[in-house]
Amino acid sequence: MPRLSPIALSLLLLPALSGAQGTVQLRDPRRPPPLEPPPECELWRGHIAGNDPSAEATLQICTSGDAVHGVFLWSSLESGWNRRTFVGQWLDAGQGLELRDTAMLENHPAHGWRLCLGDRYALRRVSATELTGEFWSAACNDHGTIRITRLSGAPALADAMPSPTPVTRRSGPAPRRRLLSCDAAPATATGPGVWLWGWALALAAISRSRGWRGRRSR
Repeated sequence: MPRLSPIALSLLLLPALSGAQGTVQLRDPRRPPPLEPPPECELWRGHIAGNDPSAEATLQICTSGDAVHGVFLWSSLESGWNRRTFVGQWLDAGQGLELRDTAMLENHPAHGWRLCLGDRYALRRVSATELTGEFWSAACNDHGTIRITRLSGAPALADAMPSPTPVTRRSGPAPRRRLLSCDAAPATATGPGVWLWGWALALAAISRSRGWRGRRSR
């Protein structure tokens, strides 16, 4: 087996190294790891703008009756990130949500910044999957807006997709679909495709026979 020169070896390894580097850089090290909600909780994500207008907010909201609790993840490339717990309640049959932070789990402020607990979050529902409102923090002298969208309902759509196996749910009457479509059928059935192949083979045999007789008669 011939040996590869150093230049050729470098050219072969370059795509692999570039791919590995791209994989490592998928998550900015200044960002926290994402929240993973338990099955009984919902994940909401959006933006929170106050002293730092570029911050992102991710809330893991767990509901029991009207009472809620969960984890709030603040993330910003400008001010840093922290993770805190909160409690609260749904108001007006789920049309409003009041929250307050209770404890700091992790706190990683950027240089020159101080991250604090929120004293109050007042949100109103603007759609089935969106909440918007305001927040206040006396410790950081901060007041601003927050807007979040529910994300945890998305995986349920994947569960509802048809299975790739031959057993699929049909929306219409089964006999009519077999007559009008080209779906796979049991081996004992004779669909339109079988008749088409039969006619094609018969025409080919007739053409060959006529061509042979034509050459013989010359």
